[in-house]
Amino acid sequence: MIPNAVLLTAACLFWGPPGPQNDTVQLAPTFSVTDLKNERVDNTRFRGRTTVLFVFCECRECRLVAEEWSRRARSAVVQTFACYSGKTDEVKKMANAWPGGNDSTRFLVDPKFTIAEKYRALPCPAAFVIDGSGRLRYSSKETAGELESDPKIIVDQILDSVSDIKSGRPVTLAPRAAGAKKTLVPVETSANIRRDDHTISNVISAPRSDKEATVERQFQFRNPSRAPVRIDQVVSSCGCSDAGLLIGESMASSGTVLPGKSVRVRVRLKVAPNYTGQRSVQVWLLAKGTSVPLGCIQIEVHGAS
Repeated sequence: MIPNAVLLTAACLFWGPPGPQNDTVQLAPTFSVTDLKNERVDNTRFRGRTTVLFVFCECRECRLVAEEWSRRARSAVVQTFACYSGKTDEVKKMANAWPGGNDSTRFLVDPKFTIAEKYRALPCPAAFVIDGSGRLRYSSKETAGELESDPKIIVDQILDSVSDIKSGRPVTLAPRAAGAKKTLVPVETSANIRRDDHTISNVISAPRSDKEATVERQFQFRNPSRAPVRIDQVVSSCGCSDAGLLIGESMASSGTVLPGKSVRVRVRLKVAPNYTGQRSVQVWLLAKGTSVPLGCIQIEVHGAS
């Protein structure tokens, strides 16, 4: 799921230096954020240690993964960091609800979603393992699947990867088959900005109102290939009240985009009265039998300051 805001957890496991590395393993993206005391924390703090990163929000799926990790990681000497992409008061609420209770978790603040974007961690839950040399050894998005949320699968794979590093073994977790290729191209407008070949984004300024507001946005994707592209499912994150394909003026959850033609996608979301926070909503267009999106929509909602 995607959050109203995103939580990132980093668990640093003190299991000595990393073993031999595979040259194809990439360096993990760097980040620098602040904690609840407004002290700067970056991932240079993790040098020489194996680091586990989770991207979470307050949704049920993320909480189940957090609880599974909390239960199964207790036997290790763990230093945990949790980074929430919201304001400080929102981060404090997450800290109070943390399933580990009074453990050593240190909560970090990332209101601009920089970590989630750098690690391509959305939709959450997501997990990453970084060795003591700063190399990214595991990504649940690559190995478990982009939309996988099963806590046992994710935590099993994390512990397998950590065990590989501890034992000096190379990467043993193979990436999951990619499935269908991303074949829909977003159509850019003055309001809808194309972020990459398959993602389009929009920023919403929350209306000032004493009542709950419903905001609607429309997006367009084109099929540049010579074959029809079938959209079997439209999946949205938490925080989205309604999303689907627009066929004429009717909504549909599936459809076929002919070569050279386009499809419209309508997204509706509700904004709380006098909303002052910041949240991210995403929508994915999926083909049957794969979790790799054909296209992606990202909406950022900015509340009144």
